[in-house]
Amino acid sequence: MAVIAFVVISALANNVAASDDKGGSDHPPLRVHKADGNSFFLSIPVEGSHLQIVPVLSDTARAMGEWAKIPAALAVVNGGFFSGDRALSFVAHRGQVLAENASSVNRGGTTYPVMRSAFWVDRSGQPKLGWIYHHPGESIPRQYRTPLPYSGSDDAPLTPPARANGRSLDLDWGIGGGPRLLKDGRPYLTFQEEIFWGSGLRLDDRRPRTAICITSKQHTLIYVTRSARLDELPDRLLQVGCVNAMNLDGGGSTALYVNGEKIFDQGRAVPAVLMLSKRSTGRKSTTER
Repeated sequence: MAVIAFVVISALANNVAASDDKGGSDHPPLRVHKADGNSFFLSIPVEGSHLQIVPVLSDTARAMGEWAKIPAALAVVNGGFFSGDRALSFVAHRGQVLAENASSVNRGGTTYPVMRSAFWVDRSGQPKLGWIYHHPGESIPRQYRTPLPYSGSDDAPLTPPARANGRSLDLDWGIGGGPRLLKDGRPYLTFQEEIFWGSGLRLDDRRPRTAICITSKQHTLIYVTRSARLDELPDRLLQVGCVNAMNLDGGGSTALYVNGEKIFDQGRAVPAVLMLSKRSTGRKSTTER
């Protein structure tokens, strides 16, 4: 399953800088790093980088190999959760929210208000991670310091978070996922708090995984592994320099293409991806738009 933000595919050439050589004459091809025999990551600096991350959504699911053929794409990776062609997690692009994180989930006929993780980049270009909630009547979600304090499947539903305790996101683009994996350089696995129990997502099974994190240098790091338990991911991400991290969709959705080449792909079609492209010199900053 997957999720991300909206860019009309036919208009991509107007939003990002396309390159036939997947790197351009001024810059070397994008490098994928190997964490171990089964794991790979990309690291994207915030300052001075010729790269940008562009969330892309289609109205129909597409094979990852097809996504990788977008002329501007230096790399594509699967995103957050989806069902068919419908996003089930937070999706935002250029300050506009196009899909919301779940504000509640149903378990055994009981409705539980819930706060789930999100990764976003603010209007100054700084990456952020936190828990968000979409309040009725508000176009932008609010961020909170902690999720709702569920501890397991025996808990009763909790009250949704108060508006006054949250802060409206300063938002350029963002995606939702979960659970949180790292907070301030320490393992912080909020599987119970984000009510992933009963969802099909498990802590202890080995399957492909995708994660996104912020490093100690404030780089955005995208991580893909062919096999890991969910509860192993925090330590693995610490080893590659992450300090704050969130899980994205995994299992059959996990896939990564770099410079047009398949690094890992299981053939599942997804409606959205994160795309790395060359930064367009013609695009104004968010604060100038």
